[in-house]
Amino acid sequence: MWDGVTQPHALQNIRKIRTGDTALIYHTGSQRAIVGLAEVSRGAYINPAADDPKLAVCNIRAKERLNRPITLAQIKAHPQLQSWELVRLARLCAAFGCARQRRAVAHRAGDDDNTMSRLKTAEAHAPRTIGTARNGAHGVNGASNTGSRRKFVPRDALLTVEQWAAMPDTKPHYELVEGRLVQKMTANTGHAWAAGELLMALKQWGNERGWRFLPEGTGVKLGEFGGSVPDVVGFAPDQKLDAKAIYNERPFLVVEVLSKRTAKRDRTRKKSGYAAIGVQLYLIVDTEARTVEPYTLQNGIYGEPQLLSENEVWQPQELPGLRLEVARLWF
Repeated sequence: MWDGVTQPHALQNIRKIRTGDTALIYHTGSQRAIVGLAEVSRGAYINPAADDPKLAVCNIRAKERLNRPITLAQIKAHPQLQSWELVRLARLCAAFGCARQRRAVAHRAGDDDNTMSRLKTAEAHAPRTIGTARNGAHGVNGASNTGSRRKFVPRDALLTVEQWAAMPDTKPHYELVEGRLVQKMTANTGHAWAAGELLMALKQWGNERGWRFLPEGTGVKLGEFGGSVPDVVGFAPDQKLDAKAIYNERPFLVVEVLSKRTAKRDRTRKKSGYAAIGVQLYLIVDTEARTVEPYTLQNGIYGEPQLLSENEVWQPQELPGLRLEVARLWF
């Protein structure tokens, strides 16, 4: 595992590394040269031994040593390599390079036929070449177009829900959206009040009936690469819970209190995700509009909500006896 990188720019580059990428190994110190070739055996993932989910790592496997190292002086002397991040950002641990720069590196290899062959193979079969080096050394991460921003992320570079669950407990919490970490911002007072009042009302109703309602912090699995941290989750008496579990696969009820940053995701991606795993009641609380939107699962999808305004009462058939005055949710 290649770890120990903390530079923000380098970490951004590492997160884009894929399994199968060809690596150029660069040694710092007195040598200052590309000395060998390696291959990425596992693309970017979160360091399981770190307390910070931003610390990305990857696994590399040594392939071969260059017959003739390519020195930094040679690299700087080539006109097509003078703009390379390896040259411009002397302390960067993982730097981008384009296809043109990779060809220039191969040209600098000169009569090292083995190096030329390996680099041409990487060019033909993988549009990316990345370079890594430990102990503060430099590298290159070669996308075929440094000016493009690729939205595609390979499957092996995505964070799974199991890896997400294994992360250290952090606040604010992180949710998992299509294999990527998304930080939940600290709630404002109105948000926290609405979530707290709703949780209190649900607990008062559910404690004597065997229902369990939990606050934010309990994860919900939304597939192999998805996980959410709702404001409130609820479980029916017949649902078995593990006290040590980090996430649960199918709560009976989920509550999301909207914020400006998450409102769109709560109404779209999360809504469809909760329906897909069988959440029977999905409650959206809008503290700005002062409305509550209860969604009931019908034939695998949520029907139209019964929009409740400030002076109304929520009395769901699925939770007989519960009577929630919507007005108590507003700070």
